[in-house]
This record gives sequence, structure tokens and C-alpha cells, in this order.
Amino acid sequence: MIDAKQWREFLLSKESAEVKNDIESFAGLERIYDLPDMNGITEVSSSASCVHNRRSNQTGLNMNKDLNTMVTITQNEYNFLKYLRKLYAWLIYFPNHFNVREALLEAGFTDVQSDGFCKCCDSEHPTKPEQFHLALTSNPGEVIISYSTLSNPEPYGQCVTIEDDIDGLGNTFTGKVFCTNDTRTFTIGSGQPPLICRNYTGYFHHVKVTGLIPGKKYYYSANAYSNRYSFIAPYGTNSSHVTFGAIADIGTQGGKLTREALKKHKDEMEFLMVIGDQSYSDGCEAVFDKYMRDMEDIIAHVPYMIAAGNHEGPWNFTGIRNRFRMPLEESGAGPDALWYSFDQGPVHFVVLSFENYLDYEKGELYEETYAEPLYIFQDQVQWLEKDLEAFAKRRDQNPNLWLIVMAHRPIRCSLNVSDCSELAPQLSASLMPYLVKYKADLYTCGHVHTYERMDPTIPETGQVCSQCKAVNNVYHQPPYPVQVMNGYGGTVIEGHNIYTGPKPDWSAVRYNSSYYPYGGYAIVNVNLNTLNYTFYHTSGEVWDSFVIQK
Repeated sequence: MIDAKQWREFLLSKESAEVKNDIESFAGLERIYDLPDMNGITEVSSSASCVHNRRSNQTGLNMNKDLNTMVTITQNEYNFLKYLRKLYAWLIYFPNHFNVREALLEAGFTDVQSDGFCKCCDSEHPTKPEQFHLALTSNPGEVIISYSTLSNPEPYGQCVTIEDDIDGLGNTFTGKVFCTNDTRTFTIGSGQPPLICRNYTGYFHHVKVTGLIPGKKYYYSANAYSNRYSFIAPYGTNSSHVTFGAIADIGTQGGKLTREALKKHKDEMEFLMVIGDQSYSDGCEAVFDKYMRDMEDIIAHVPYMIAAGNHEGPWNFTGIRNRFRMPLEESGAGPDALWYSFDQGPVHFVVLSFENYLDYEKGELYEETYAEPLYIFQDQVQWLEKDLEAFAKRRDQNPNLWLIVMAHRPIRCSLNVSDCSELAPQLSASLMPYLVKYKADLYTCGHVHTYERMDPTIPETGQVCSQCKAVNNVYHQPPYPVQVMNGYGGTVIEGHNIYTGPKPDWSAVRYNSSYYPYGGYAIVNVNLNTLNYTFYHTSGEVWDSFVIQK
């Protein structure tokens, strides 16, 4: 069998420039380990335990292929070789999917264990919590604290201690324990290895903490092995303003610069929104573990809200359904929904999904979801209509409330790719009537790995209306939503990075992505009268800034 050391040697060898020409033939992979051609495998045995070289009577991967060699491998090994070849081509084809390669190399616990399972967390300390992150509901003084452990002992794996800094100087604390029954676990792979894992397992705990004083700083930990973190209790709707961060398509390795830049805004953001495609794990949950550890410096302190992206799709979104506890119940969505809403300050946030998932019973290595118009998801449509009707009644009483709608996919963009030219018009036709009817102020998304701000347009004609052009980057009471596509988080995909041709009249600002350095994020500040959107490059430069006025 291929062990972890050999796997890592293979991944490192991919850096050689010569293998870039081997996408079609996979000669580079065969050259690296002298692996057998798939056509040269003469037998797939259910009983053989390893690759066998008959002539030398040796087992292993370092075989001399000639006419005297007969290869016999197990079914699992045959499947693994197929997966290995697919991954090899995939890593070459997508320049920044070094994300996966680097994550597999760097993640501390991606080795397959003796029982054939890949673990989420530290095997030597199975009750040690890690990957802490927070989430909002809509209620003032209320958060969800989430974390992972390898095992689920009682009571340590299910409780957190909240400490109140009484004197504000970090000297005197009083503690309160909150526990949960919301512990989730899953195993993926159906006995076949997604990437290097035959199976994956872990426990994911979600503790709801209530009764906190909005705006007050609290500290928390989970057990004796736990690190100690702090956060500011959210204001919910008991505030006239909110500041949040927004990113999409960040990636594990490619998002390094974005993560470092976001840390500078940690005390400014009341939450961070990732609009799909977080880790690019693509079904390899060990990569997601790596991503969550990397993000912990931010999201253990700042609530972390997510939208489903196509790269979260493998295994029917099992990873994000278990890792995260979004306010599904609080917003009236179903327990397995990929959509929800929440309120912070004067803003009602609606998070939607166009992602139609596939069934991965057979354990495919890598398959993305595909997008469907909103009307395909009738349960989501029914929920959306009910949610927006309730918001409309509130805004009738308070016209200064804002509506921001988010989903991973763009509904308009000008890059020369099918996501913009073919798919976006279909998605727009299904969503825009709701955005217009309920007077959405902003629609923001990712997926296409560039940045583009789009002026409001008349739905029937697609033309920019007379009062829809920004004057000195200020939109004054636009009748239709401003749109921002910000897929600039850190992952580059060739073909999704360069604008060509003239800029349409409705495209106000757009930026190509380059291979390195690369990355950007938005900081959005909303009060009762204005929405201020600022897009930063990871260098700290402001690349775009605009204001929407009520």
C-alpha cells in the first residue's frame, strides 16, 4: 500500500516543471513511482494485499515494467490508483490547487490510522478540542460556539465555560457552564478512500450560549485541554449599525495572505461572512481541518457565517452540515437547509443556495455541485417568500432597515466564462423578481475568481437606469440592488481570472486576478442611512469603495 511518506514524496515531486506536460499521458506519475499502467494491470484480486512483482518476488511500488512482469492488486488499490491519477491531473490543471497539495503536506493528522480511518483531530489527545469558531443567531447576547474533538466523552466534549471579566482588566472572572446535545459526527467514503483517507471521522460540537450582555467581552474554553479565547457578545438588532467582513473562494494555501490581512480587522468586524468555497477540500475533510486550524485566530473570536459553495458539495455537503451550526432553526429553515437568514444591526441578511448536490454513494474522488435556478428548490422558495414577507412588514415600520442577499453564484458578471454568459442569466431570472419586489439593497457573491462591482439595472432591459450610476462612488436611493462579485479570496483558477473585451456599461469596476501575490476582501459598514463597502487588496490598498444612501 502507498504510505503517508510515499504520498508526500509524490506530492512534493509535483513541483517539477516537467510534469506539466503530462496531463494527458500521466507519464509523470508513472515516472515518479514507476506505477503500472492501468491497461497493464492483468488482475484485480480481492485477496491480494499489495502490488506484486512476480519476477523479483518483491512487493511494493518500485517495480520494473517489462514483459515478464505481472501485476496483481486489490480492488481498493485499483481504486486508489485511479483516484491518484485524477488528482494528479487536477492539481496540474488548476494552478492554485496547490491548496490541496500543501494542506495534505502540512495538516498534522492526515495520515491514515491503523484502523484505516483518517482523524479530524489529535489522536494522542482525543478529547482535546480544536477548530473553534463562533456563529450568530439573530438575538442580542447570543452566540453558537463550535469545535471539534476526536472522541465524544461526557461531559468534556459537550460543554463550554464562559468567563466574565468583571473588572475589565483581566483580573477577576466569574464562570458559567453551557452544555449541548448538538454533537454531530459523520464518516465519509463508504470504505473507499477520498484522496488519502479510507474513511474520515470526528465529532463536531455546537453549544448555544445565551444571556450575555451585548458589547461586553467574554472569555471561553471547553475543557482542560482547551485553549482560551475571547469574543464580544453580539448586539443583534439592538444596534443602529454593523460592520462585517466578506470574502469568498479563499482556499487553504492560497488564502494565506487574505487570512493575515483579515487579522488586522479582527477588532473591527462584528462577524465574517464567507460566501462559499472556503477550504477547497472537495470532499477531503482533512483539508478542511487544516483550513479551520488556520482560520482559528480569527473565527474563534469573530462569528463566522457561511454560504454553501460548489466546492463544499462532495458527499452531499456532509462536511459543512456537520461542522457548522448556522441559524437554520432560528430563521425557520429546515434542519438540513443550505439557506437561512439573520439580523444584525439594521440589516436583514439572507443567505441562499443555487447548489444542486449529487449523490456520492460510490465514493467519487472529486465532483462539484452544479447550479440550478432558484425555482428548482421549492422548499427554499417557500421559505424565502415567507422570510421576505416578514422582513417587509418590519421595514414598513422602519424604512431604514437594509436587505442584503448573498449566494455563492453570480447572477450577473462580464468575465468571458459560461458562469457569466450562460448560467448567470438563468439564475438572475429566478432570483431578481424577489430582489426587486422586496427592495434588496445589495446582492453579493463569489464563485468567479475576480472582483466586479455592477451598477443597478432595469430587470426587463438589463440597462442601467438613469438614477443607477454612482456619482463619486455614491449610489443615491437606487431602485434596484447594487451587485458585487467578490471571488477574490485567494484561490486562482485559470480561465476565471482575466477579463477580456470591452467593459459593459453596467460594470462599474472590475479587477483581474493574478497568480501571486493575490487575494482581497471587503469590509462593510452599515448604519441607518448609509452602506459603506470597501474592497481591500491583501497589500492593504483600497481597490474599490462605494456608498449606498437611503
